[in-house]
Amino acid sequence: MHSSGAVARLPAVQHKRESDGTDVWTSRRGELRIRAPVKGLLIVRFSGDFTDEFAATCTEVTLRATADVEKYTVFHDWEGMETYETASRVRLTSLAQLHKHKLEAVHLLVRSPAVAIGVQVANLVVKILTPYTDRALFEASLSRVLVAKGAALPRS
Repeated sequence: MHSSGAVARLPAVQHKRESDGTDVWTSRRGELRIRAPVKGLLIVRFSGDFTDEFAATCTEVTLRATADVEKYTVFHDWEGMETYETASRVRLTSLAQLHKHKLEAVHLLVRSPAVAIGVQVANLVVKILTPYTDRALFEASLSRVLVAKGAALPRS
């Protein structure tokens, strides 16, 4: 990731950086993984209960990683997200509104009906979210964007 230092906002959280540059924050409530494989693309994966603290970390990392880009795309893999706090949805919706001029697209993979409803509500405001319930379609879209941005495709 194109950042210096770890965001240490979450209580009882552990942060590590994996060899591929993925930043990982884990706590008893969930796990947040953020990777920027190429400039202008963020891949976010979350599992567990998406608290406002996780959303604040996600927001801070996104702002830092996209500060020097004109346009960017985000892929949110939220298939493992069980629940979310309303404050976290409000925070991420506000970020999308703030960056609407910079966002090329926001893709979200969701499984939980509650999370899917939250995405629908946010999209009433943002109007640029593309939700998926099918992993294969989500992964195909991600692969297309990786190729378009000149990144190496992940090995299966």
